[in-house]
Amino acid sequence: SIPSTVEEMCDLAFFGCESIKQITIPSSVKMIGKSAFKKCHSLTQITLPSSLTQIASSAFKKCTSITQIKIPSSATKIGPKVFQGCSRLKEIEMKFPDYEIPSSFFKNCRSIKQIIIPHYIRAINQKAFEGCSSLEELNIPSSVEEIGMRAFRGCSSLKELKIPSYV
Repeated sequence: SIPSTVEEMCDLAFFGCESIKQITIPSSVKMIGKSAFKKCHSLTQITLPSSLTQIASSAFKKCTSITQIKIPSSATKIGPKVFQGCSRLKEIEMKFPDYEIPSSFFKNCRSIKQIIIPHYIRAINQKAFEGCSSLEELNIPSSVEEIGMRAFRGCSSLKELKIPSYV
């Protein structure tokens, strides 16, 4: 377990730790560093505290056993590639703080079937959903002004896509 005195999970802190199956981050933690849990292939459950304010790039990249996660609304700085390659991720609950979906955020999350893009999102950055091969339906809200390069490349199951006419 992580002691309650820890305030920051540094870059690469648990990178590639194959034996971690579940983790509860204590309320003392404010920041999760770059690639902190990257390639923790056995990690199935993560509980994040409401004190969390920052999740750096690739924090959970290639955690292939995660199926769901809830990001607290207190996380106001979220980097790109956070869930890239989380191939079993099906459900995510979060608020995107910067009015955009970061680059490669859900890239190769092959189990996601549906994404509800919030009505305050202005940009879907490059490769945000690239390789989400199970994604079937997507409604892009009228708030979106920009869709980045290859944002939906490889979304081979996409049956219905609604895009505002001015994008």
